[in-house]
Amino acid sequence: MPVYRDEKTETYRVQFKEKDIKGKIHCVHKRGFKTRREAVAWEHEYKNVKSGSVRTTFEKFVKEIYIPQMKPRLKPGTWATKTNMLEKHIIPYFGFKRINEIEPDEIIRWQNEMMRIRNPKTGKPYTKSYLQSVNNQLTAIFSFAVKFYKLPSNPAHIVGNMGNEDEISTVCWNLSQYKKFSEVMMDDPIYYYAFQILFWTGIREGELLALQFKDIDFKKKTLTVNKTYYRLNGEDIIGTPKTKQSYRTITLPDFLVDEIKDYKNMVYKPNDSDRMFNLSKSTLTRALKCGAKKAGLPECRVHDIRHAAASLLLESGYSIPAIAARLGHSPVNVAVTYRYVHASPTAQEDIARNLDVLAKEEKDVCKE
Repeated sequence: MPVYRDEKTETYRVQFKEKDIKGKIHCVHKRGFKTRREAVAWEHEYKNVKSGSVRTTFEKFVKEIYIPQMKPRLKPGTWATKTNMLEKHIIPYFGFKRINEIEPDEIIRWQNEMMRIRNPKTGKPYTKSYLQSVNNQLTAIFSFAVKFYKLPSNPAHIVGNMGNEDEISTVCWNLSQYKKFSEVMMDDPIYYYAFQILFWTGIREGELLALQFKDIDFKKKTLTVNKTYYRLNGEDIIGTPKTKQSYRTITLPDFLVDEIKDYKNMVYKPNDSDRMFNLSKSTLTRALKCGAKKAGLPECRVHDIRHAAASLLLESGYSIPAIAARLGHSPVNVAVTYRYVHASPTAQEDIARNLDVLAKEEKDVCKE
């Protein structure tokens, strides 16, 4: 073992040579260990991490293997969200354990703990959608270790998710409900026009907030999505859209083109490169909550407006591929789009009435 004792300081040091990624040899040197055992343990852990061994601790695997390889592949906003979940809810619980020793029963205990604790901002338990997202981060780390570093199996897959998608309730307004809401929002024009675009185009919240007037072609009656807005470390960031399919051009109905023209005329000296809506996600959320309360409607998220837009298109007879293209979903993975469409609250009554009409028409034909 390349462990040496320093007689002057009565401590131990580790020294050995290794090749870097370019094949160059360099020296690894670490001193100050009180015992030989500590020095040997550090050397083993160092080599485990460098080789990507799943015998290293969960925290070191995440910080020294998973993060360096995955961070460059993700958008800054996405990575900030992932990092927050890792540091708050996952690493503190699993960090000290070796990744290959984490068993399904430990993940169950962690899930139970996550479902018990409360969000410090609201004082309420975390939502099922948030719990699902946190669980997905843990699953992704184990999947990464299975795929690239020979972890035998993914214990998180065995346990399953603590925020099952079927349990996540989405409040999906129908057209008449949205119209009640929009009438209330007319008192505050900037929010009225923002929600009009959200509902009638189905674009994402970040896509709306990144829109510039130059993205609207009044002659062709189109809206082009080619960027998204997010806030990171207190700064407004305009980045690339969520996916390749998110780059798209949406044809607008005539009334919405006219409304956007009206809105542009309201803006003082509008510049084509300016953001159309100088708002944040939090202010949109507050406006939606306040408007829903005034209109006597069930409270929903800004993202639920996108669900409502998709459901309206389906009820209007449009195909799932057509809806997917408008929403910016992959045409290959239409399962994502199916999660966005919801039956209206009166769908069953409408079906019954239509069946009743069909039955009566059939009887009339038989009499003739």
